[in-house]
Amino acid sequence: LVDLLHKTPEDPELQWFIARILGEFQHPEAVIALVNLLESTQEDEVVEIAAQMLTHMGPRAIAALTSLLDKPQSRAVVVSALAQIQDVAVIPYWLSVMTDPDARLRAIAIKTLGRFHDPRIVPALLQGLQDVSAKVRQEAIAGISYRAPLISSAGSQSSDSHPAISSGF
Repeated sequence: LVDLLHKTPEDPELQWFIARILGEFQHPEAVIALVNLLESTQEDEVVEIAAQMLTHMGPRAIAALTSLLDKPQSRAVVVSALAQIQDVAVIPYWLSVMTDPDARLRAIAIKTLGRFHDPRIVPALLQGLQDVSAKVRQEAIAGISYRAPLISSAGSQSSDSHPAISSGF
């Protein structure tokens, strides 16, 4: 299938089906083939299915997806794919995005982090409250509202807690 994928760049429909099948294999070679497809194709439908299949592969695709973030043509679809991976292995990536200059990306990071019940997300959610972007602050508030017990327990364990925690949040 990988060979056929490389031999048929002029047939996006066939590439779409091959990408769909490769995504079911959960094999490292399939990850590489799908990443290469994301980098090489201009067809939106093929890009979308390749990203969707990488998402389906979960944690084994995280490194491959993050390696594509500096490519403008695939950045949006890669960010969307990473946001759908519900595995704690993606938390360090999203934590690192909190300093990205792109407010849309920071908002997606906060929204995604807010889905995890993990103490590592608390500082990011609190940092989001201070962001210059209203959308980031909104997502931080939503994330905090879903994770109030986690944030309260983090605040009770920290002597230098955030004002929102110290005030009895």
